Amino acid sequence: MATRVNIRIPVRHSAELLTWGDDERQRIAQAAVEVLHEVGMRIDGQDNLKMIEQAGGGVNWETNTVHFGEEEVLATARQLAQDSPAPESAELLTGQRLGGFTVGAGGVMWFDWDRWQAVGGTRQELRDLTRWAEGMEKVVGSLQFCQTQAEDLHPTLQLVDSFAIMFQHSTKPVYFNQPTEPIHVKYMRRLQPLQEERGYHQAIAPFEWVNPPLTLGDRAIKAMLARADAGVDKIGMGSMPLAGASTPVTAVGYTVMGIAEVLGALVVARRLRPDVGLQAAIVGGVVDMATGYMSYQSPRGTIMDYLAQDVFEGVWGAHVGSYRGYRDANEPGMQACYEWALLNAFHRCVDGSMGSEIGGLSNGNLFSPEQAVLDMEMTGELNEMMSGFEFSEEALGLDVIMEARHDGKAYMEHPHTLKHFREVLPFSNWWLRGLPTAAEHDPDRSQTQQLLDKAHQICVEARQRGEEVETDQDLANKVWGVVADMAAELGAKTPEPVY
Repeated sequence: MATRVNIRIPVRHSAELLTWGDDERQRIAQAAVEVLHEVGMRIDGQDNLKMIEQAGGGVNWETNTVHFGEEEVLATARQLAQDSPAPESAELLTGQRLGGFTVGAGGVMWFDWDRWQAVGGTRQELRDLTRWAEGMEKVVGSLQFCQTQAEDLHPTLQLVDSFAIMFQHSTKPVYFNQPTEPIHVKYMRRLQPLQEERGYHQAIAPFEWVNPPLTLGDRAIKAMLARADAGVDKIGMGSMPLAGASTPVTAVGYTVMGIAEVLGALVVARRLRPDVGLQAAIVGGVVDMATGYMSYQSPRGTIMDYLAQDVFEGVWGAHVGSYRGYRDANEPGMQACYEWALLNAFHRCVDGSMGSEIGGLSNGNLFSPEQAVLDMEMTGELNEMMSGFEFSEEALGLDVIMEARHDGKAYMEHPHTLKHFREVLPFSNWWLRGLPTAAEHDPDRSQTQQLLDKAHQICVEARQRGEEVETDQDLANKVWGVVADMAAELGAKTPEPVY
């Protein structure tokens, strides 16, 4: 009988990633509690401060801050551990190959190949990108590719207008972006049943984020409360610290601030909605002190997120998530491929996760269909490297070896090879392979450009196929009805469908 074998390859490196123990974890946790007691969380909006004070929070009206006692902070950490417990051990890879990809970055702009620049997407361009995804065989779903740009479009309508355009021009699942305003939660609830009519469901993203350093904005508080009141449970609060800009530049100082911001935000959430479950995340970065450039997926910043997670798990037994999606590269090409391969290989080796945005660039602000093609090919190869293998007497192939003896041609033609070769493909045939004599070297062009041109041609052909797909206009009309109702509530002009 065949069995599936998952291999455990020990990962060795030149230095320990984690250089503290239990005493150090406790000191970092205690320092975060001290920060919340002494500095507190700054709260935007007088009405928010009044709500917190009425709920029993200690408000300093001179500084617009809320300060917390140690017991309340620790009680919140214990509730977080109860609602979001740390896993007993790292998840193992299943060895199953990916069957398809959800593409998109939920970003603001997209990268136009013909102009070779990042542009704000028009509503027509978002429609065309959706048709591209419709024609891509490996694509099984899409996130919002870019925000729709139109002079007469109310900004708050961008989210549902973008979803409506994508829903209209796709038969595959399409997903709305994270709500940014309380009104979004209301209308997302109305969009969910229409998704379910197409056979899929999208939960409303539960997270709001601290404005560093140690500040909860008015919009974040109101959107968090809207989620809780609409039945989103568990709600999440997250921190996006920047080493050198909103925290001390050291890994330890960064960790203290990240923990303080997460716990402070959760205490506020717990005060205002005590019956709702809690979850948390830290997604931080670093600042280049020479240029002021901020990176959310630098090698050092990536490691520091794991350190903050370690303290939550080691001290309180709570799981705190992180985001694996960002890249710094701002156009499709070699840098974007390098960053994808580096970060995803690292995450796979550490905890088995892998989640870079397929086609996402510039820290989630930009989408490129050409880069999505490259990403899907890289994902296939990395997944092949990390997947398990079959063990059985038949897979052992002893009869093949005995029959072939010293004849290499016999292996190529043997029925055993024809039966199993797809299980052990050594590489994707999409990439350029071969000896120098077969590489078509030419001083007037590079293989890098050749690969990019190939990716673009795949996009062109996919768009052509996508245009031929007949979509469900009757169901799309229901989505446009939701858009019209939201526009009416905002007192804004109703956007028209894009054909």
